Amino acid sequence: MSKDKVASVAKIGIIYTLSNMLVKGMAFLTTPVFARLMTKAEFGDFGNISSWANIISIVVTLQLYVSIVRAKYDYKEDLDKYLSSILILGNIITLVWWGVIELNISFFENLFDMSRFYIRVLFIYALFSPAMQLLMYKNRISSKYKGVVALTWVTLVSATGGSVVLMLLMSNRLTGRVLGNYGLVALVDVALWIYVLVKGKCVSPKFWKYALTFSIPLIPHELAGQLLISSDRIIIKKLCGAEDAALYTLAYTISMMASVLLSSMNQAIQPWLYDKMEEGNKKEIRKISIPYTLFFAAGCVAIMLIGPEVVYIFGAGKYKDALYVIPPVCYGVMLQFIYTLYANVEFYEKKTGWISAATLVSAGLNVGLNFLLIPIFGYIAAAYTTAIGFAFMVLFHCLVVRFKTEYWEMYNLKILLCILLGVTVMTGLVLVLYSFVIIRYIVILLFAVGIVIGIVKNKEMIKTLIKKR
Repeated sequence: MSKDKVASVAKIGIIYTLSNMLVKGMAFLTTPVFARLMTKAEFGDFGNISSWANIISIVVTLQLYVSIVRAKYDYKEDLDKYLSSILILGNIITLVWWGVIELNISFFENLFDMSRFYIRVLFIYALFSPAMQLLMYKNRISSKYKGVVALTWVTLVSATGGSVVLMLLMSNRLTGRVLGNYGLVALVDVALWIYVLVKGKCVSPKFWKYALTFSIPLIPHELAGQLLISSDRIIIKKLCGAEDAALYTLAYTISMMASVLLSSMNQAIQPWLYDKMEEGNKKEIRKISIPYTLFFAAGCVAIMLIGPEVVYIFGAGKYKDALYVIPPVCYGVMLQFIYTLYANVEFYEKKTGWISAATLVSAGLNVGLNFLLIPIFGYIAAAYTTAIGFAFMVLFHCLVVRFKTEYWEMYNLKILLCILLGVTVMTGLVLVLYSFVIIRYIVILLFAVGIVIGIVKNKEMIKTLIKKR
């Protein structure tokens, strides 16, 4: 990567993270509006719809865009042709699935626990939204962060702004939320869909075969991954009702600030990581991975500590019982961060079958534990079962990288586990501190001071990272 074309990984990471935090910040700012405009039952129903939307999208599109991370190297000169070709293939698959659903619409209404109108909106979204994802991936792997940021903001304004406006205008506020979050975004994506097809002007069976070979083994992984994080809300709604689903959904939304941090940092580092692996520079990856992990761990703990204040701001008193979901969900995201480090290696090595196997077992474990424990302990059990699923994935991916790749020494596992142990202790401590407001505020202050001291002591290294080209 030349100095003129690409900013440093640290600068890109800062830009990605700040942009995504601002984007999600606006989304989070609208969450209190949604929580207040909608009844708890409507809020829970939308949580169920959004969970199914993620699952349906994987099945009916095959998420062919994930193959771009490797196509960048194999079809560097024909990348635009590759994009248009796999977009058409994805649309064909989506239309076939849509036909199957329509022929059995009553069955799927019952399965998804939603009306056929909402199902059709989700399919329109699934038809055009891959165009956005294709362009996002293309810009991200090329480290063209401005394009990623612009596309992210277009989606944000369409989804959150449109949802609020439609909810205020429509008598059925759940319908307004669904149309805003999925219908308007699909309408915007039509323009991007046309752009990708016109720019590429290609339909190639060779590209179709390549994308399917890469993506199909990942479908179980992607699908199971969504089940791992989305089945909770679906099962809670079926076993406990829409109101408990609303409590879990709100707490999960707040905890997803940690997930935003994870996706932002991974999007920034993945192209750099693959370039370093291509160069065989394991030493530099090992060096960067520790401060990278410490930064994420600090973010997770910070979100846990301020949980009560955020719950009150987001949902007022009627959602206060959701507070104790935040720490275990944040801890689950920390586990997700650790396994992502190793999963990135498997992506690079094209060992996608192992990734799928790990996620399938984890999802099955999570769903089984949900049906077993939620009736006993209530909806809060779902947060812990998800963390257990992610813990299994950490173990599995470490073993795969250890025995199936040449990159085992790329990360210092002992230090990573020490960081994870620290977050484990803080998770338990935070749950206790929620009952002692003054002590928690003192801990927050000390934690903030510790972060500042850490930044000051390592300022030279941070400067080096920011300046690195």
